[in-house]
Amino acid sequence: MEANKALVRHWLDLWNQHALDQLAGLVAPNYVHHTSAGDHVDFSSFQQGFAAVLHAYPDMHYTISHLFAEGDLTAVYVNATGTQQGSFFGIAPNGSRSSFTGIYHCRIQNGQIVEDWDIFDLLTALFRLGATIQAGASS
Repeated sequence: MEANKALVRHWLDLWNQHALDQLAGLVAPNYVHHTSAGDHVDFSSFQQGFAAVLHAYPDMHYTISHLFAEGDLTAVYVNATGTQQGSFFGIAPNGSRSSFTGIYHCRIQNGQIVEDWDIFDLLTALFRLGATIQAGASS
């Protein structure tokens, strides 16, 4: 379990270094990322999504608050901080610094991440950028 925790720490260190090209060495060939929206994507799609976040927040940094491991499962609670310099979910860059929290959970086999899930509080991040919720028209 300690090896799995070390792997996830290293994974997040690479996130903080924005070393997306180095992440490939930590995932299994059949890696699947389960998004908060319920999509199941391959590693290339994960990299593309992460690159979009880093475009919006080029100084994005993740800090580990809690890290747990049991068997082949590892979970980490993180705080993400960054300054918006690019468009984020359609919101134009405004230079504001914001933070949000999230849970990243992965399954590890043979020293590689086979699949993972993330749930980040993007609603809070969007509200902090000035987004609003508008109720849809009723029929």
